[in-house]
Amino acid sequence: MGVNTQYTATATYSNGSTADVTNSVDWSSSAEAVARVSNTSGSGSYTKGLTTPVSVGTTNVTASLNGVTSQAVTFTVTGGALVSIAISNPYPSTGIGVKQQFQATGTYSDGTTANLTSSVTWNTSSAAVTINASGLATSVAAGTSNITAQFYGVTSTISTLTVTSATISTVTILPNTTTTLPDGVKQQFTATGTYSDGTAYDLTSSVTWNTSSTANVGISNAAGSVGLATANQVSNNTNISATYLTITSAITTVNVSAAVLQSIAITPTSKTIAKGLTQAYTATGTYSDGTTPDITNSVTWASSDPAVATINSSTGVTTVAAASGTTNVTASLNGVTSNTAILTASAAVLQSIAITPGSATVAKGLTQAYTATGTYSDGTTPDITNSVTWASSNPAVAGINASSGVATVVAASGSSNITAVIGGVTSNTAVLTGSAATLVSIAVTPLNPTLALNTGFVQLTATGTYTDTTTSDITSSVTWSSANTGVVSTPGVSGIAVLYSVGSSMVTATSGGKSGTSNITVQ
Repeated sequence: MGVNTQYTATATYSNGSTADVTNSVDWSSSAEAVARVSNTSGSGSYTKGLTTPVSVGTTNVTASLNGVTSQAVTFTVTGGALVSIAISNPYPSTGIGVKQQFQATGTYSDGTTANLTSSVTWNTSSAAVTINASGLATSVAAGTSNITAQFYGVTSTISTLTVTSATISTVTILPNTTTTLPDGVKQQFTATGTYSDGTAYDLTSSVTWNTSSTANVGISNAAGSVGLATANQVSNNTNISATYLTITSAITTVNVSAAVLQSIAITPTSKTIAKGLTQAYTATGTYSDGTTPDITNSVTWASSDPAVATINSSTGVTTVAAASGTTNVTASLNGVTSNTAILTASAAVLQSIAITPGSATVAKGLTQAYTATGTYSDGTTPDITNSVTWASSNPAVAGINASSGVATVVAASGSSNITAVIGGVTSNTAVLTGSAATLVSIAVTPLNPTLALNTGFVQLTATGTYTDTTTSDITSSVTWSSANTGVVSTPGVSGIAVLYSVGSSMVTATSGGKSGTSNITVQ
């Protein structure tokens, strides 16, 4: 458990055409206690359809659109439980109005991790900061706020966000020189705010974008496409600016040319990608005026075989869904279709190794068995304990069987770093600490003797055996007892027991939870 899975949805229409509808469908999980599936759209990549494991079990994932429901896909969760959540953010201190994306990473008991950003419930401790369901925080007033995330009973560490009293001084947008776009092409603008204390922050998603003529050049203020300008018709001198509070940036001019798209070239033209991984494509247009702008976000992308790899029709990011096969990737705009790029799918590749336990203290002479869990590009997490090669950084403290992962502690102090490696991928480091050998057993001698009453006494000896196989005379340190003191007295510190009468008595030596016995018969 601990790996998110991104599902995609492809619609087939009555005319035989297909389209990626991942961000249009309504996703559902039949058992949200097992796994949650997101219905929140992301920016630049999928978020809808992202499935997050919650607990061990099985659930069915489906997608619905316009009354049509997909086949059910079984999602099985195995392995450990969620034990902790760590959150992070770009700016621990900001000026008022800055937006920033928090990230939440869950760690599971089997050592795996998962991005839980879109699955957790986000919380803020004060009105100085607001945070939405996707983890996007906005600094709204001077002060301090503790940000936390919760998921099925587990609460994250606290991330403190301080909002200073610094005020916005200037807003700068890029590109900041005159831009010429062919009709229909898009251009991403960004905004940076400089505050009175000299700090600068990305305000692209915080400002309000302005255009002097939407008919000529539109610019988006919608989530997921903020600052994205579109050339709508041939024109000159459309002014683009950005406003935050009372501060407006300098104007950038956009001209829209009548140049005609002649060809589209997409790259890379050939690629082999492992199942579960992504590949981003770019598209360059050649126009009649000789210009060659990047039109990646302007074209419509398509994959000839979505069973092999799906593609985000807007961004050109593909996700490989199969372990073999090929698909043809193309881009089209204004009736012009690109060259064909061939994407070949291959078997999932190992991306990380998690070994457990992460920390252990073991007595000299004892062993510690380690397990290794691999995380592959397709989200699977098999046990690879017997496939990796194990190593100990300090064999003088603990050696480890390179094949089985069983370590043996050979020192009474010190530590060693345990790692596992396969195919160039190295695990996290587990720390194994050696401690003094501990008592394993006690032997009392003579064992079960038969003695004459007139012998008077018997000398008993207690010998301890330790985890490192050493032995020691512990006669004077054990606690002695006699079951029948009328026959045999309780031995003293020296181990001498007095014989009182005919009969038998079980004499016991005890230390550290271990004991040894000898049944003494007196005639």
